[in-house]
Amino acid sequence: MRLCGCDSTVAFVAFLVACWLLVSRLLDVAEEETARLVREGTERRSLRPRSVESRPAVIILGWATDNLARTEQFKRELVVELPQRLQSSHAEAGKKITGLEVYVEEANDNKDFSHSAFNMFPLAPPVSAHVSIEFADQSKTLDQLLKEGEAIAKTIRHLQSSAVYVVTRSVYTEYGEYDGLVTQGWDPKRKRDWPKGTESPFIIAHTLIPKSAVYQNISNTEWAENYWWKYQSPMSEMIQPRARYVRNVVLKASDKAPAFAGIVTESWPSKKHMDDPFLFFAANSVRELLVNLAVMARCVMRFTDITVLQGTILSEYLF
Repeated sequence: MRLCGCDSTVAFVAFLVACWLLVSRLLDVAEEETARLVREGTERRSLRPRSVESRPAVIILGWATDNLARTEQFKRELVVELPQRLQSSHAEAGKKITGLEVYVEEANDNKDFSHSAFNMFPLAPPVSAHVSIEFADQSKTLDQLLKEGEAIAKTIRHLQSSAVYVVTRSVYTEYGEYDGLVTQGWDPKRKRDWPKGTESPFIIAHTLIPKSAVYQNISNTEWAENYWWKYQSPMSEMIQPRARYVRNVVLKASDKAPAFAGIVTESWPSKKHMDDPFLFFAANSVRELLVNLAVMARCVMRFTDITVLQGTILSEYLF
């Protein structure tokens, strides 16, 4: 007489063992592939004429009132009125602004799709706006930069709330520098050829990154250099069609600002490149897709907690 219950148990255990062996093999392959991609990406980046420089900057994150979010009125305030005010109020040599980038949430069918991160348990609602400012005077202290940012944030009328971060900013990949593997359906060597202050022809994934709990006792700079930049930046460029990659490491924040350690903007060629996993992860087969997904997951979980990442799709205006 056959014992059906035992047969079912044995079959289930065998299934679990098979799954465990497959996952173990996948992780082994992913570890080897990660090392290869990091090496190759680092080597390719070292050959570019432009080096990666870190500069101090101020970032203002804003959350609009519900009735103004994604409206033309809110957009005009951020991309027309604010730059004009800053140009006027910071005309003196000691106050001069050398870099201004504005990212704003818009009502746009081409950008109305899933966010760039999981957004499982985010530390804050999705942002409505991001303003990045670099000053000519590089000698300002962190406190001076924070005070300057808070004063500018108060002039933005249509924000329900805001948070100011003093960061060290580095552009890992600029438009036209992409040297990765995904070139289908776009021109990876297209440099910025659109007028300043107009919308960039790319889709911007804006991600707010907290430190993993295991790194809370080290500085944000040490965390970024040893656990984020060292692996994630070169690896991800090799397997993703990312036209521009701007990394910001938080050095100081305003009171009650959500506790993010990193702020990232990534430019993608099109909605299709983000929606199609085979394009997004440079895969020509299901096996390659699974390996590259495992590579990405391992690298991201090395430096952050993916359950509290917060991602939003924004439009970009460079001045």
